[in-house]
Amino acid sequence: MLRSMLESLVDKSGGKKGLRKELDSQHIQSIENFLKVSFYWPYLIKFSGNMNERTNESIIESMNE
Repeated sequence: MLRSMLESLVDKSGGKKGLRKELDSQHIQSIENFLKVSFYWPYLIKFSGNMNERTNESIIESMNE
């Protein structure tokens, strides 16, 4: 949700909700940097769970052979 709100703030299309013109360039750069860095966070948060699932599936498959 935070990412969506920040994306709307710095939207380059200049829509009704875009406040890009009211922010200084340093803040815009900080927001854009955060958006780039945080893009993969959900995948990293789920990484441990995904690895456990894959490991368990592998063990089950090897037991069925």
